[in-house]
Amino acid sequence: MVLLTASHRRGGLAERVQQHISCKQTDFVLWKRQVEQKVESGMKITSDMQLHILRILHILKTPEKPHSVPLTRCASAICRLTDRHKFIAGELATGTYLVLFNFPPTHGSGSVISSPQQFGEGRNVSVWMPWQTIDVSDAGDAEIQRVFSQYDDLTSPHILLVVSRFYVSAPKQPD
Repeated sequence: MVLLTASHRRGGLAERVQQHISCKQTDFVLWKRQVEQKVESGMKITSDMQLHILRILHILKTPEKPHSVPLTRCASAICRLTDRHKFIAGELATGTYLVLFNFPPTHGSGSVISSPQQFGEGRNVSVWMPWQTIDVSDAGDAEIQRVFSQYDDLTSPHILLVVSRFYVSAPKQPD
């Protein structure tokens, strides 16, 4: 009988993947802290793109641990692209898009950056790269086509925009 034991190979695929994930998390945390500092000090926030939430379609909440309070994980909304940085090339033009907002785990932080606390219809959202765009206008999936056909106000071609670096501005207080 031969017993096989798992061995850790230094520089192997698992280690490289773990290092890549760690770098991405560090990058996100550094970006988030930079934006938090600007918000706290009242500085003007410059982002790569501005969205306006027209209609919230769905909010997905799941518990972080068994038997815990469900937390918002992602939300889909119809948003109007109101402004984008002039140096950002791509297929996005001013128009209306279906946007998937990916909320990171909170880990007990009270941060409002990329969080669901201010998320609501009529709010403005500052978005930073990277984001993903998925052109679903040529998708063969009938369910995807059905969902997009329900919203006549969407800009053609139908693009799903997935964002994870964003800040939902608090509503302006009347003077």
